[in-house]
Amino acid sequence: MKMLAPTNMILIVLLSFPMCLIWGQSSGYVVYERYFDLGDNLYYFDTLRFNEGELLYIEKREGKNWKTTSGYNFKLAETNQAWFLDLATLECIEQKYDKQSKEYSRSRKQAKRLDWEIHEEYRQIGQYKAQKATAEHPDPNYGITTAWFTTEIPISGGPDRLWGLPGLILECSTKGSFKGAFVMEQIVFTPQDSLRPMKGSWVESGNRQKVNKKTLRDLLNKDY
Repeated sequence: MKMLAPTNMILIVLLSFPMCLIWGQSSGYVVYERYFDLGDNLYYFDTLRFNEGELLYIEKREGKNWKTTSGYNFKLAETNQAWFLDLATLECIEQKYDKQSKEYSRSRKQAKRLDWEIHEEYRQIGQYKAQKATAEHPDPNYGITTAWFTTEIPISGGPDRLWGLPGLILECSTKGSFKGAFVMEQIVFTPQDSLRPMKGSWVESGNRQKVNKKTLRDLLNKDY
């Protein structure tokens, strides 16, 4: 059996170390703190789970009512839903829980990717070097979205169903008429099972019954 020279063994270890680091960072979850720029300390937590090329963004919280110091009434609706994205196929699924029926439903969605512009601007967020990116949000109320992502965690995901950057989004903010921000609270690297939602019946938008306007008008004008 041919033995490797000590220098060759050291070289193999050094070359394999970055790959092991990337593999170790391919599964886990991020907890984001979302807060609102309303003059008060209003916030809640969302979770992004990731596993290889799968993302699952979880929004689960109780409904709350606030009255800000400026007299603004703020209502946060009760939410129990999850958004799934397969980055390889761009299959996108939304799962929602209905409190009245106590059942889940699933529907297929379009994976909306923002037209990101990456800037040569950097800052340190925790132990990670983050780079700035901006994009116009599809909802005009949000205006321009500013994200800080890190290529040190090669996961193309982030809070608020954002994706498409060459690294994990650690922070992001919006500066439209609705102002707010998501800030990374915690990152945990741990093995994950398949993230694809399995609970609930499928609800397809194409299955909605189409009403013929002429037929409906004739029925309304019909004498009985």
